[in-house]
Amino acid sequence: MVYVATYNAATYFLIKARTQKPFNPLLGETFELVTPKYRYISEQVSHHPPVIATNCQGNGWEFNKNAQAIIKFTGRQVQVEDPNPGFLDLYPENMKNSAVKKERYEIGNPKIYVGNLIVGDRYIEPQGKTTIENKWTGDTCELEFKIRGGWLTTNSDNIHAIEGKIKNS
Repeated sequence: MVYVATYNAATYFLIKARTQKPFNPLLGETFELVTPKYRYISEQVSHHPPVIATNCQGNGWEFNKNAQAIIKFTGRQVQVEDPNPGFLDLYPENMKNSAVKKERYEIGNPKIYVGNLIVGDRYIEPQGKTTIENKWTGDTCELEFKIRGGWLTTNSDNIHAIEGKIKNS
């Protein structure tokens, strides 16, 4: 659970410097990336509202998600919510002789804010709470992405701060 939560949190901080216009594919357009370690494919399955179906497979794991962005403009920033969770399936070696062949994790999404749209350096920041649940054991992890302090500030003790609590079933 700790590794899954760490991986999930790390993915949000890979986007912090990517403030350009996002990739906006046509309906039915796919993106594929195949490397020796994993295979990734996504397809734009709906344009209004925009929905992207994603599948990524590697050695011993698979990730699936239907990303649906709900965008709100608040005047100073853009808030992006995705109500659809992602699903990570792990196929551990020690489960080969088990009746259950995989562990499934349901991974929620925090709200994403794009701030300083007009004045200052633009930034992307996850905020709020999200939950990760092991569907096989019932264990959960609650992650809270802390909100930065101050208006139009970029220096705060809470920038990129995350707090997590893991609970067994």
